[in-house]
Amino acid sequence: MKKVLGLILELNPPHNGHKYFIDKAIKEVKPDYTIAIISGNICQRGELSVISKYDKTKVLLDLGIDVVLELPIVYTINSADLFSYYSIYILNKFGITDLAFGVELDNLILLKQMKDMLDKLSYNDYIKFYLDKGSSYSQASLKAVYKLTDNKEILENFSKPNNTLAIQYLKAIDNINPKINVTLIKRINANYYDTIVKSAKSKIASATSLRSLLANNESIDKFLIDEAKGKNIIDQKQAYGNLLTILKYKINIQNQDITKFKDVIEGIENRIYNILMEVNNFDDLVNKISTRRYTKNRVKRILINIILEITDDVNETYLRLLGFSPIGEKYINTLNEEVKEQIVTSLKNNNSKIAKYELKGSYLLALISNNKNIYTQEFLIPLKKENK
Repeated sequence: MKKVLGLILELNPPHNGHKYFIDKAIKEVKPDYTIAIISGNICQRGELSVISKYDKTKVLLDLGIDVVLELPIVYTINSADLFSYYSIYILNKFGITDLAFGVELDNLILLKQMKDMLDKLSYNDYIKFYLDKGSSYSQASLKAVYKLTDNKEILENFSKPNNTLAIQYLKAIDNINPKINVTLIKRINANYYDTIVKSAKSKIASATSLRSLLANNESIDKFLIDEAKGKNIIDQKQAYGNLLTILKYKINIQNQDITKFKDVIEGIENRIYNILMEVNNFDDLVNKISTRRYTKNRVKRILINIILEITDDVNETYLRLLGFSPIGEKYINTLNEEVKEQIVTSLKNNNSKIAKYELKGSYLLALISNNKNIYTQEFLIPLKKENK
């Protein structure tokens, strides 16, 4: 039986840590084919992508990935459980036998114990108790775990970002295809939420810290994968400034009812209305709207939902192919006919609801970054890496 390795990547931006992860995963699994699914022009935590989805695709093909798929915006900008579920759902459609992902804790037994905790009724009862007491969701979940175990490794690692995703990947595998094999790749040198580069000598830094450097107009070249250098990096300061202007126009000038959009619930619309005209900086807007229950990442996702007018009524199979190698093309030809018929190769004449949101998202990024190619690329056929 052929081994098909699946990888879930954001590449925002593609840095040396990603190259380490990809190389290590391929070395460990030794797959016949490698398939990556990526966040497109907007990423899971509501962040704008530093480079376009097509530049990400080129980078991955140059790194030896055989097939590059897209996780559409409507499934990308979600909490970790839904992001993980949809990513693995699509990869499973393409027949992966293995999944590799990065972790802070490379202990599958303990990660599975963490996963099992989430399914306990007592865990959810504790969550509700601590939320009612005023804790944030992340604080409540950690306090709940302290009630359920005294294992120091679990307590130290439960809330770390890669472990959080890992737990959700394991849950998704249980629900979608328990036969998928798991390979853990331990994260090195930098944590996801590090906001500064830890060492001037290091060539590996977190994506968060690199976006912070870009926001301050500082170079990130030494941290980028060689294959990513020279790609068109979006001016983050300009883009977020323009994003704020669009939000102000859409909400305050057009006076839209934003409660019909996804996740605009529990009165959060009132905070958005009241704060929006007080700020002149997107980060300030997010910081002032966020509360114990509404984290900054959740707020950013909500704001994207409002701009793109995303509602909750989306439930479609969407298999977008962004690029492939010659080996990848041969693999795609071996898929069953039902899957091949569902593959989307261009958004030209595609009237699905998800495709419409994709076009909106790409047009938004093209507009606020002054790069029309980000939008026009949506109508191209998938990239094909030629044999050297």
